Amino acid sequence: MDYLNQSICLSDIPKESIRLDEKTGKKYLAITAGLMKQPDKNGNTYSVYVSQRKGERKEDRVYLGKGRSFSFSEKTPSPESVGDMPQAEYADDLPF
Repeated sequence: MDYLNQSICLSDIPKESIRLDEKTGKKYLAITAGLMKQPDKNGNTYSVYVSQRKGERKEDRVYLGKGRSFSFSEKTPSPESVGDMPQAEYADDLPF
């Protein structure tokens, strides 16, 4: 699975774009991450913008920041490393 590390500028968020959930009192901002045509000099591959509603799509987007994708690499045990693992002790104290 790929993930995105992103950095956004909180100072550039238009206050009118922040939505209040009246039930919870929490504030939300809808964002859109767009894939860049090519990575920038720092290896960033995504740009982050304030999401636009259908009627707003002819207006300029509000740029918030950028980021890059990454993957967690899970270590798969090799046959050699399995032999180095500690042995589990037998315990007969199970209730069933």
